[in-house]
Amino acid sequence: MLYVGTYTEPADDGKEIVPAGQGIYVFELDMDRRQALFRQVLNETRNPSFLAAEGSRLYACGEREDCAHAAAYRREKDGTLTFINSVDGEGAGSCHGVLCPDRRLLLVSNYVSGSVTAFSLAPDGSILGPKAVRHHHGRGSNLSRQESAHVHSAAVFPGGDYAAVADLGLDAVFLYGLDMEEDEKGRDVFCEEERGAEGKTVKWQARSQVRTAAGEGPRHMVFSGDGRHVYLVTELGNHLVHFTCGRGPWQMRESLELLPKGYERTPWTLAADVHMTKDGKFLYVSCRGYDKIAAFGVDKDGTPRHRGSFGCGGRGPRNFCISPDERWIAVANQYTGNVAVLPRNTVTGEPGEPVMEIAVPQAVCVVWTEDEKEESR
Repeated sequence: MLYVGTYTEPADDGKEIVPAGQGIYVFELDMDRRQALFRQVLNETRNPSFLAAEGSRLYACGEREDCAHAAAYRREKDGTLTFINSVDGEGAGSCHGVLCPDRRLLLVSNYVSGSVTAFSLAPDGSILGPKAVRHHHGRGSNLSRQESAHVHSAAVFPGGDYAAVADLGLDAVFLYGLDMEEDEKGRDVFCEEERGAEGKTVKWQARSQVRTAAGEGPRHMVFSGDGRHVYLVTELGNHLVHFTCGRGPWQMRESLELLPKGYERTPWTLAADVHMTKDGKFLYVSCRGYDKIAAFGVDKDGTPRHRGSFGCGGRGPRNFCISPDERWIAVANQYTGNVAVLPRNTVTGEPGEPVMEIAVPQAVCVVWTEDEKEESR
């Protein structure tokens, strides 16, 4: 199944006004026949710009300026969605969500308010409510985009020890321990601690963070499966930044250009998303404006090597995903209003020309599931 999140309000791409989507679109894919069968569209959530799925649940972040917002859906046996509930919280502009490994928490990044909200989850998948919130404060060097804190995403370290929170406005990644124990008020889920030498737990200094170069604008990141490396995409700088990490301090190793030398940037030249294959051998990054998917091979020591940049099948590749069998890459192209499905060479890692295009107005997030291999419902 393919789930596509959209903006439900028109947008300006610098060339024209882009029509609005209707909500969350659901398609059944048959890659043998190169067909996408439309199943439903759900409109309970305004601007469901980011989706996260695990097992029989799917969660949507509603990008609103009046509150942080998250919605829960049940995935039925046929892959269609049934709305469970939605909850508002402190914050604004919810643009990313990630589930903690034990599914008790949904971490929602709020771009407008520069905060991250932890929503607690019930055993049935419903959202119980906001459990904790962390606010960031300050500004960066690019006053048109970094006039204040702008939290853009969070990634959970393998095993759930801590969450890394990317703040585009402050050129920093904040590291928060995840304390699953409730305090007497049942609210405190973020703790300030880290693993020290020999696995000992020590207290963090307030606002423990990793800095990037000024004006880079951290956006999305991915940990390697063994937790020894993290790869950060910077939206404004258009770089892929490689850190070694683990449970100790992050160390920056290299910062790689995502654009060719001499490329003339515009305000819409903005790197967006990053994903890694399960075996950790290949890494991909989407670049809006340049409208390419950059492919990297990853050495055994974690070093990424650029393999080339490839067409994304549209304009404005905001988000993409690798199929469960890793033979395909589905790209949500916001400004051309389509999801393009690219074949992926599993040996070289190179994406090919699109074999399928699905019309979805303002497609901005795509999640591909394979129900037969998922856990029992």
